[in-house]
Amino acid sequence: MQLTQSLDRFRPLTGISSIAYFLRSTEGTPSTPARKAANSWNRASPILSRQMSAWSFFFVNLTTLALEMIIQTAASGLFPARWIGCDSFFGRNKEFLASLPEEYYYFADIPENIMVWQSMPTVYVPEYSGRGKKPEKLRASTQPIPVSQIARDKSIPWREVVLGEGAKGPIVAQVKCLRVIEATKESSHFIPYQEVWLYIRKYADGKVKYAFSNAPADIKRTKL
Repeated sequence: MQLTQSLDRFRPLTGISSIAYFLRSTEGTPSTPARKAANSWNRASPILSRQMSAWSFFFVNLTTLALEMIIQTAASGLFPARWIGCDSFFGRNKEFLASLPEEYYYFADIPENIMVWQSMPTVYVPEYSGRGKKPEKLRASTQPIPVSQIARDKSIPWREVVLGEGAKGPIVAQVKCLRVIEATKESSHFIPYQEVWLYIRKYADGKVKYAFSNAPADIKRTKL
């Protein structure tokens, strides 16, 4: 996105030493409140601030800007941490996630229609039929499924976890956490991209959220 209305939160989360950032973006067009927010953000972040107008701030590529800030902060050594959290604006951007510093694990929200396999499919190049251009691109032997289908799959049980303390008591959710193969689309076909953790949360109000994490396969699920 070249235009965003505001960068709601892009800061170290004080008091939570294991988290580096939570990136949240709101799509839209620049407004006067948004420009004021950008000015406030620049004044509050002298280490990372750039000499740019508030207006031009919202016309730069948001993912590029966010990545530059993370790299600069990691290099400064001021905020030692292990995790980066982000909303689905960043979470669905494979290039952004792949460019994050290697020392960080990400926990990235994703839309419910992101496609995955539950096991690695066979990948092949189709045989040439004798007509037209000879096939060169890989195909997967099976079609991936949306992550929402895994949420509905009764054969994969939910487990209850406490996510934190809220004003009215513990925040409880039902969770599914499993390894999946993330799909990427080439032309009109999906092929395997990488193996990641899929973390699905279902809240008491019925709302379901999805996230990918590149944490190691042997990490304890309680740490996700």
